[in-house]
Amino acid sequence: MYTQEQKERYEQVIQAFTRHKPDSPNALLAQWQENKADLYNLLGGLKVEKELVVTPSREDVVAVVDQYIRDFNPLFPSPVFQALRKVINPSDYGYEGDYTDIPKNTSNFTQEQATEMGLQRYNKGQKLGAVLKSLLPDSGTYVLRGKERGIRDAFDLVWSEIVQKFKATGKVVLSIDPIDYLTMSYNQNDWQSCHRIGGMYQGGVLSYMADKVSMVAYAYNGKEVAYLHNGKEFKWNSKQWRQMVYIDIPSQTAIFSREYPTENPVLNKEVRKMVQALFRKINGKPIQWMVTKQQNNLHETYEGGRGSTHYHDVQSGWQYRGQSGNHYGVRMRPALQEPAKIHVGTSPKCPICGVNNVSNGGSFLCSDCRNRCSCPNCGQSTSENRLVYIRREDGSRVRMCPHCLQQSGARQCRDCHEWHMPESMSTTLDGVCKKCRNANYRICKTCRVIHRRSQTYQYNGANYCRTCYGEALNQARRA
Repeated sequence: MYTQEQKERYEQVIQAFTRHKPDSPNALLAQWQENKADLYNLLGGLKVEKELVVTPSREDVVAVVDQYIRDFNPLFPSPVFQALRKVINPSDYGYEGDYTDIPKNTSNFTQEQATEMGLQRYNKGQKLGAVLKSLLPDSGTYVLRGKERGIRDAFDLVWSEIVQKFKATGKVVLSIDPIDYLTMSYNQNDWQSCHRIGGMYQGGVLSYMADKVSMVAYAYNGKEVAYLHNGKEFKWNSKQWRQMVYIDIPSQTAIFSREYPTENPVLNKEVRKMVQALFRKINGKPIQWMVTKQQNNLHETYEGGRGSTHYHDVQSGWQYRGQSGNHYGVRMRPALQEPAKIHVGTSPKCPICGVNNVSNGGSFLCSDCRNRCSCPNCGQSTSENRLVYIRREDGSRVRMCPHCLQQSGARQCRDCHEWHMPESMSTTLDGVCKKCRNANYRICKTCRVIHRRSQTYQYNGANYCRTCYGEALNQARRA
């Protein structure tokens, strides 16, 4: 399922996020490959991509504008948004122009609408965004998605989002690629979730990656961007929008979970069409689908997998109600079939050691690997207590992992029990370093054998072993 080149790219991302190189063979990748086999066959590969060419319906337009009003009305007085809705909503107010795009200018305003919005002076044809922005204070801050920003910067961001929802270009993707799980909330589009690297549920991305049912649905501009994390570089897509999709193949049931950064009916609908197309491959014919947004119905289908570590958006949807619309998710199943229980998430293997499981959703690593460090010699990830200090000939020390220790030819001195590089070991006494050789051993003047210092005797400035010392004394007496 994964080529050697893809594995190397995956390891780059893991190393960037953890500062450690995964052990090989990688048990997490093996767990992913085993559990995602059915989804891989359904997709016909790691992912399916579709060029994003959309024509939003009138209902889509209204839904997005209403959401924008709910989420960001603190930026403007309520009358401004009500007037804005009149301009954008074609079905209620008879706007006959191209409603697949947000009006680019104020040519569509009547004088009455302009007055209602407080636009006492404006030029017809002026860009709508610029007009709305002019109503804001020149200074001040606004907390948007947990981050304090300049109030006009916040407006630029949210206005860009509402416009882009009806200028959708690029690609929409259904993926089981491991890197898409790792980066499901990591992007350069100024949004994030609790599943981001460093987030409260960062380990949840591994739970999704290792289970049998989860796919990542997302939209991006069709290009890769460069990332720099912990001093490590890698390239991948930057997700503009993302949603988790949970699929039970036998019952052809799917749950479409919470959307990030905000709900996008256009993209959500495209993803549902893509899933329907996948199920159509199984049946060979269209199916009449039953779609529901009721939380109770979702609970009949959704269940956290054993040992799962992700945040359960579907079960916790009530916490977000009223902030960004309906986050309960959507369930889709054949109309004449009872829904199956979908077990989402599992207990994932550690991405570094592959031996232990990651049991804490707040951690990206197992408890052992949280204390890991990198070998200063090869950069391989290892446990702190497995690094060995090795003495050089000049007396300095270096640290090495067991693999580098074996490759270096270093030996352990039987006297001081320290490890030494080959050049630091004695050439005249096996198994002893030069320092211990000079400090602890002497050469008998007569037999020229090396003996421990404690077993030698000095006579007339020379060193003798016990036997040769006695002979030297006897010779001295005879003389």
